[in-house]
Amino acid sequence: MNADEALWVEALKNGDPSHFAPLYQQLFPRIYQICFRFTGHAGEAEEHAQDIFMRLLDQVQSFRGDSSFFTWFYRLAVNHLKNVIRKSRIQEVQQEYGHDVAGHPPAHMTRLFLEQAIAELPDGFRTVFILHDREGLTHREIAEILDIQVSTSKSQLCRARFALREQLQPHLRSVES
Repeated sequence: MNADEALWVEALKNGDPSHFAPLYQQLFPRIYQICFRFTGHAGEAEEHAQDIFMRLLDQVQSFRGDSSFFTWFYRLAVNHLKNVIRKSRIQEVQQEYGHDVAGHPPAHMTRLFLEQAIAELPDGFRTVFILHDREGLTHREIAEILDIQVSTSKSQLCRARFALREQLQPHLRSVES
């Protein structure tokens, strides 16, 4: 955490919301990106990012400094997104394109199949896959965020990739023909 972030977080913990705006401006792009990765929909990503920042205001007192602020906040975001997905289990790809896939070019179909396959992964596999392969976090960072062992992160990523490969094989064959 840089000096500015430390100042902003301490001010928020002391009940001074005047430092919320600069913290928001600095962290919003990364939080929005993770929300978009989980939801696949820009509008929902924006809404969830806003919700996560509101949760930050409610829960900033629980930040003890045991980890970096960003790691703590990222964990807050990931937990929120996992809860949303667990509750809704709505497949945006199917809602938007499910009945119209035949009209899309093969590259677009492949992307749709990939997004649907990612959405159908078990919760732990999907979370680790998104954080590692899409967000570029290390296994150590993922382990800290999700409060799991590094070896668990590696195992879940391997299993997620295997599951995706299995799910996508039939679709890729049909797109190639």
